Amino acid sequence: MFQRLKKSVLVDLHLEHEDVGLEDVEAVELNLEQASSMKFTEQDILSFFDGVKGVGPKMTSSIIDTLGVSGTVDALTNTPEKLLDVKNLKQKKLDVIMAHWQDFVR
Repeated sequence: MFQRLKKSVLVDLHLEHEDVGLEDVEAVELNLEQASSMKFTEQDILSFFDGVKGVGPKMTSSIIDTLGVSGTVDALTNTPEKLLDVKNLKQKKLDVIMAHWQDFVR
């Protein structure tokens, strides 16, 4: 799944920034890898979701209740499809969350 996420990042960067060099893509991949080894507190995760358009306190609570803090971080960094197990969280919202996560870990 991480490989799929990296491909998604590459496509997104290419589409949004046509003059992006390879070093920019490598930096994003490195940041995603670093995020998987970082320690996030519950407050960090709450702050992250607070900044995601369309994700309110109720959904944030549902995500953390379903996956836990470490499970949420694992899903964000390694297996985003796990977030789809959360009630009322669909692919479109997952795409928004993952785009915000990529910016958050930079």
